Amino acid sequence: MLTIRRCLEAIFAAVYDATHSPYVAELGDVRFSAVDFVALPSGAVVRCKGTLLHSSLAVRAIDIRYVSDAALAEIRIGLARAGASGSFLFDVPLKPGINSVLFGKQQASIWGDVHVPAGLIDPYQNGGVDFGHSRGA
Repeated sequence: MLTIRRCLEAIFAAVYDATHSPYVAELGDVRFSAVDFVALPSGAVVRCKGTLLHSSLAVRAIDIRYVSDAALAEIRIGLARAGASGSFLFDVPLKPGINSVLFGKQQASIWGDVHVPAGLIDPYQNGGVDFGHSRGA
């Protein structure tokens, strides 16, 4: 028999899970369909697109933090429910000095300076990208 307390606990758990999921997807939990360097007028970003590999889970939130010379992307996940999706699309702004993007608590590398030739990222020219035109190349 359900008590009022159990009902309130269930409601609180559902609301908390939707906004504060402690579960973070790792590289083995997702399939990236694209991880691309994109030059935008506001600056350079790494655009990440993909889906969770578990049909019973959905994306709750995406957090981007900066640690030393890397950006760290974490996708918080929770149980799937109506209106929730396992697909994601997010941009990681490439601030000056950032040369790699890591994913999850295990900090797996999903993008790094091997993808962009040295000197390509110049946040002070051409919307964040220097294609060699401003250097007389």
